[in-house]
Amino acid sequence: MTDTIMPDFDSVPDRPPRVTSAFVVVDPDRAARWLTMNDGNRILRSRLVQKYARDMKAGQWRMTAESINFDWNGRLIEGQHRLHAIVQSGVTLTLHVVHGLDPDVQMFTGTGAPRTVTDALSWGGYKHTTTLGGCAKLGIIWTENGFRLADQQGLRAVSHSEIVSFVAAHQDMLLAVEQASHWRKNTPIRPTVLAFTVWLTNKVDPVDTDNFFGGIADKQTDGRGDPRLALMRRLDIARHNKEKISQITEAYYVIRCWNAWRKGEYLQLLKTHTTTQFPRAV
Repeated sequence: MTDTIMPDFDSVPDRPPRVTSAFVVVDPDRAARWLTMNDGNRILRSRLVQKYARDMKAGQWRMTAESINFDWNGRLIEGQHRLHAIVQSGVTLTLHVVHGLDPDVQMFTGTGAPRTVTDALSWGGYKHTTTLGGCAKLGIIWTENGFRLADQQGLRAVSHSEIVSFVAAHQDMLLAVEQASHWRKNTPIRPTVLAFTVWLTNKVDPVDTDNFFGGIADKQTDGRGDPRLALMRRLDIARHNKEKISQITEAYYVIRCWNAWRKGEYLQLLKTHTTTQFPRAV
């Protein structure tokens, strides 16, 4: 296999005598042309394409040894999502391209264990990476457009680089995750939602955040009508009945109760509808 940089990689012999490798400048036109050679490839995942395209537009895409692969018939057998993302983003990139592979190699591509956002954050030296990654994803979407309960099952895909960049730009999230790690075992709130809502309420009043979530963790409330008790009961009942509550709905319950608690309101029941607006912490 050669590793020379080739000026052109569009001319494809019928059956190359050997596998060739090159780093090729791929603009949207070339990517679109190569996609016409995509016959029998995997089903296109549009959300993955959108995620890649966002990274490319933001300058977060990094060239790796992972290649765009063609078989010896000139058929694209690996890389369609990256090529579609180049077309969608309008960005020109240098990609590693391999030509001349046995057509049967396609069944063995894409079978390795994918890197997770936990891996990416761990490499950055962060702790509590599973919770941090989930919290950052919610933070990214919340910062962009807020949440709508009606759309909670259709949250957009978020790339690893988006999450790492968001965490780097929002160091206050690290404190929220650390606080959540102390309270998580004693609250019915799932860790990601706990960290995310702690992050939101810390922006309003860190002392009240400690009193609100600390009271839930210590089971110290003012009894009937205390919004914290209403929250605990609602989530305990959901878990007992094996009710599936989305992260957005659970976060809604937390912020709804936080706002009521801060205002001194009496609250016993928590209900949601698809038209319910997700509140901002006050």
